[in-house]
Amino acid sequence: MISFSGIHKQYGKQLIFVDASFQLNPGEKVGLVGPNGSGKTTLFRMVVGEEVPDEGDVSVPRKLTIGYFRQDVEEMAGRSVLDEAIAGSGRVGDLHHELEGLQHAMEDPEQAGDMDRILERFGEVQEAYEHLGGYTLEAQAREVLHGLGFKDDQIDGDVGALSGGWKMRVALARVLLGRPDVLLMDEPTNHLDIESIIWLEQFLKGYPGALLMTSHDREFMNRIVTKIAEIDSGEIIECASVLKPVTRISCAPILKRSLALRSFSFASTNSPFQACTRLWASTVAPSCQSDPWSVWIRDASSR
Repeated sequence: MISFSGIHKQYGKQLIFVDASFQLNPGEKVGLVGPNGSGKTTLFRMVVGEEVPDEGDVSVPRKLTIGYFRQDVEEMAGRSVLDEAIAGSGRVGDLHHELEGLQHAMEDPEQAGDMDRILERFGEVQEAYEHLGGYTLEAQAREVLHGLGFKDDQIDGDVGALSGGWKMRVALARVLLGRPDVLLMDEPTNHLDIESIIWLEQFLKGYPGALLMTSHDREFMNRIVTKIAEIDSGEIIECASVLKPVTRISCAPILKRSLALRSFSFASTNSPFQACTRLWASTVAPSCQSDPWSVWIRDASSR
């Protein structure tokens, strides 16, 4: 589906990616982890074409639809919360916005002389909106907004009156309602309360598309994703299972250390290789049951 092959990226003297490769397959739910500044947001921006690698290839199928929830929200004003949430739904969203405008026009005494044209256009737009499932989408939008903590009076109110945190929730609803093939979620639980986080977790668990997400809430992420991709020293290292929150040791340095020392003799129980493999087997490997290197290292550590 989406693949990175041998990518290099550098900002000034700071190396972000060095010959890094990664693939997101259909239906996969992957947690992206790494220190601040390691390149998680850069990876997202490469997927949507806002950044390009200095070297290497990023492959994204042309017809693939992508929904990207990011931490910087654009200005929102002049629409209802419901209209803003539906705005990311393509043609249906455009028709919904036009319907709202026509409804306001019908209530405006100053446009009474143009009422025949307004009514005619309203009928045309309403028919197209209904044909595309607009009223079903509207019900879904209300359900999503309720799940994210909005009350009915807020949903029908002016989005411009909301605080920045609530506008972030509107932006999240808009991405979810777009039902893209791939969801890119950058810290989606920021600004959410406990009830909204629980609702979002259930939504993402049942989402049929692919998901690539970052979150400082490791327990939340672990309950959703089935694989971890860790950015470490410019590389992207995949682990087939979820790292437990109690695991304080990053999988990447231990794995690289083990591979670098694998030529040492197995005969000595005090060899650097054995020490490293024992460390992996006792800390990280239990969380990576199906990862081939974890299996190999667990076997090696018991020799």
